[in-house]
Amino acid sequence: MNSVRLCPIPYSQRPSNEYNNIKNSFKFSWTFQSSKNFYKSLMKSIAINYLIAYVITLNMDHKNAFINLKSIAELFLITSVLSITYLLQSYLACLYVYKRLMMSVVTYEESGWYDGQTWVKSKEVLVQDRLLGLYELRPIIIRLETVLYSFTSILGINLFVYVLN
Repeated sequence: MNSVRLCPIPYSQRPSNEYNNIKNSFKFSWTFQSSKNFYKSLMKSIAINYLIAYVITLNMDHKNAFINLKSIAELFLITSVLSITYLLQSYLACLYVYKRLMMSVVTYEESGWYDGQTWVKSKEVLVQDRLLGLYELRPIIIRLETVLYSFTSILGINLFVYVLN
Protein backbone atom coordinates (compact mmCIF):
# COMPACT_ATOMS: atom_id res chain seq x y z
CA MET A 1 0.00 0.00 0.00
CA ASN A 2 1.24 3.48 -0.83
CA SER A 3 1.48 5.82 2.16
CA VAL A 4 0.39 8.78 0.02
CA ARG A 5 -2.98 7.13 -0.56
CA LEU A 6 -3.45 6.79 3.20
CA CYS A 7 -2.86 10.50 3.63
CA PRO A 8 -6.03 12.05 5.11
CA ILE A 9 -5.18 15.55 3.86
CA PRO A 10 -7.41 16.80 1.03
CA TYR A 11 -5.58 16.76 -2.30
CA SER A 12 -5.38 20.56 -2.66
CA GLN A 13 -3.90 21.02 0.85
CA ARG A 14 -1.00 18.59 0.49
CA PRO A 15 2.30 20.49 0.47
CA SER A 16 3.61 18.83 -2.71
CA ASN A 17 0.37 19.68 -4.51
CA GLU A 18 0.50 23.24 -3.18
CA TYR A 19 4.00 23.46 -4.65
CA ASN A 20 2.74 22.22 -8.03
CA ASN A 21 -0.20 24.63 -7.91
CA ILE A 22 2.01 27.63 -7.18
CA LYS A 23 4.57 26.54 -9.78
CA ASN A 24 1.92 26.24 -12.50
CA SER A 25 -0.20 29.25 -11.53
CA PHE A 26 -0.26 32.26 -13.82
CA LYS A 27 0.52 34.63 -10.98
CA PHE A 28 3.67 32.92 -9.67
CA SER A 29 4.98 30.76 -12.51
CA TRP A 30 7.45 33.45 -13.62
CA THR A 31 9.43 32.93 -10.39
CA PHE A 32 10.13 29.29 -11.31
CA GLN A 33 11.68 30.09 -14.68
CA SER A 34 15.38 29.81 -15.45
CA SER A 35 17.46 32.75 -14.25
CA LYS A 36 17.59 34.33 -17.71
CA ASN A 37 13.82 34.13 -18.20
CA PHE A 38 13.19 35.17 -14.59
CA TYR A 39 15.12 38.41 -15.08
CA LYS A 40 13.42 39.01 -18.44
CA SER A 41 10.03 38.65 -16.76
CA LEU A 42 11.18 40.89 -13.94
CA MET A 43 12.26 43.58 -16.41
CA LYS A 44 8.88 43.36 -18.17
CA SER A 45 7.17 43.74 -14.80
CA ILE A 46 9.33 46.76 -13.97
CA ALA A 47 8.51 48.32 -17.34
CA ILE A 48 4.79 47.84 -16.75
CA ASN A 49 5.12 49.25 -13.23
CA TYR A 50 7.06 52.21 -14.63
CA LEU A 51 4.28 52.92 -17.13
CA ILE A 52 1.69 52.72 -14.35
CA ALA A 53 3.81 55.08 -12.24
CA TYR A 54 4.19 57.44 -15.19
CA VAL A 55 0.42 57.60 -15.71
CA ILE A 56 -0.13 58.17 -11.97
CA THR A 57 2.42 60.99 -11.72
CA LEU A 58 1.24 62.52 -14.98
CA ASN A 59 -2.30 62.71 -13.61
CA MET A 60 -1.16 64.02 -10.24
CA ASP A 61 1.17 66.73 -11.52
CA HIS A 62 -0.17 67.78 -14.91
CA LYS A 63 0.62 71.48 -14.29
CA ASN A 64 4.38 70.96 -14.35
CA ALA A 65 5.20 69.89 -17.89
CA PHE A 66 8.96 69.83 -17.37
CA ILE A 67 10.85 66.90 -15.97
CA ASN A 68 13.08 67.46 -12.96
CA LEU A 69 14.96 65.21 -10.56
CA LYS A 70 12.06 65.13 -8.11
CA SER A 71 9.57 63.90 -10.74
CA ILE A 72 12.03 61.20 -11.84
CA ALA A 73 12.46 60.18 -8.19
CA GLU A 74 8.66 60.01 -7.85
CA LEU A 75 8.47 57.71 -10.87
CA PHE A 76 11.13 55.40 -9.48
CA LEU A 77 9.58 55.49 -6.01
CA ILE A 78 6.21 54.35 -7.29
CA THR A 79 7.86 51.77 -9.57
CA SER A 80 9.91 50.42 -6.67
CA VAL A 81 6.90 50.16 -4.36
CA LEU A 82 4.83 48.37 -7.01
CA SER A 83 7.68 45.99 -7.83
CA ILE A 84 8.41 45.26 -4.17
CA THR A 85 4.74 44.52 -3.55
CA TYR A 86 4.65 42.08 -6.46
CA LEU A 87 7.92 40.41 -5.43
CA LEU A 88 6.91 40.24 -1.78
CA GLN A 89 3.68 38.47 -2.68
CA SER A 90 5.62 35.86 -4.67
CA TYR A 91 8.21 35.51 -1.91
CA LEU A 92 5.62 34.98 0.83
CA ALA A 93 3.70 32.43 -1.23
CA CYS A 94 6.89 30.44 -1.89
CA LEU A 95 7.96 30.71 1.74
CA TYR A 96 4.59 29.43 2.96
CA VAL A 97 4.77 26.36 0.71
CA TYR A 98 8.44 25.83 1.64
CA LYS A 99 7.61 25.78 5.35
CA ARG A 100 4.79 23.29 4.77
CA LEU A 101 7.12 21.07 2.75
CA MET A 102 9.79 21.09 5.46
CA MET A 103 7.48 20.42 8.41
CA SER A 104 7.03 16.85 9.60
CA VAL A 105 3.46 17.56 10.72
CA VAL A 106 0.91 19.11 8.39
CA THR A 107 -2.12 21.03 9.61
CA TYR A 108 -5.15 20.85 7.36
CA GLU A 109 -8.91 21.40 7.20
CA GLU A 110 -11.29 18.56 6.59
CA SER A 111 -14.41 20.66 6.51
CA GLY A 112 -15.25 24.21 5.52
CA TRP A 113 -14.57 25.38 9.05
CA TYR A 114 -11.10 25.42 10.48
CA ASP A 115 -10.97 22.24 12.52
CA GLY A 116 -7.18 22.13 12.92
CA GLN A 117 -6.57 18.50 11.96
CA THR A 118 -2.94 17.41 11.88
CA TRP A 119 -1.19 14.57 10.11
CA VAL A 120 2.31 13.29 10.75
CA LYS A 121 4.03 12.68 7.42
CA SER A 122 5.32 9.21 6.75
CA LYS A 123 9.07 8.84 6.30
CA GLU A 124 8.77 8.53 2.51
CA VAL A 125 6.53 11.58 2.17
CA LEU A 126 8.74 13.61 4.51
CA VAL A 127 11.89 12.80 2.53
CA GLN A 128 10.16 13.56 -0.77
CA ASP A 129 8.77 16.88 0.51
CA ARG A 130 12.07 17.98 2.02
CA LEU A 131 13.98 17.16 -1.16
CA LEU A 132 11.41 19.14 -3.13
CA GLY A 133 11.72 22.04 -0.71
CA LEU A 134 15.52 22.07 -0.52
CA TYR A 135 16.38 21.52 -4.16
CA GLU A 136 13.44 23.05 -5.99
CA LEU A 137 11.94 25.79 -3.82
CA ARG A 138 14.83 27.04 -1.66
CA PRO A 139 16.88 28.39 -4.64
CA ILE A 140 13.79 30.29 -5.80
CA ILE A 141 13.34 31.79 -2.34
CA ILE A 142 17.01 32.82 -2.19
CA ARG A 143 16.74 34.46 -5.63
CA LEU A 144 13.58 36.32 -4.57
CA GLU A 145 15.26 37.45 -1.34
CA THR A 146 18.22 38.82 -3.29
CA VAL A 147 15.98 40.72 -5.69
CA LEU A 148 13.88 42.03 -2.79
CA TYR A 149 16.99 43.30 -1.00
CA SER A 150 18.08 45.02 -4.20
CA PHE A 151 14.72 46.68 -4.71
CA THR A 152 14.59 47.75 -1.08
CA SER A 153 17.98 49.43 -1.49
CA ILE A 154 16.79 51.13 -4.66
CA LEU A 155 13.68 52.26 -2.82
CA GLY A 156 15.84 53.72 -0.04
CA ILE A 157 18.03 55.59 -2.53
CA ASN A 158 14.97 56.90 -4.37
CA LEU A 159 13.43 58.03 -1.11
CA PHE A 160 16.65 59.80 -0.17
CA VAL A 161 16.80 61.60 -3.54
CA TYR A 162 13.12 62.50 -3.33
CA VAL A 163 13.45 63.99 0.15
CA LEU A 164 16.53 66.00 -0.80
CA ASN A 165 14.74 67.71 -3.70
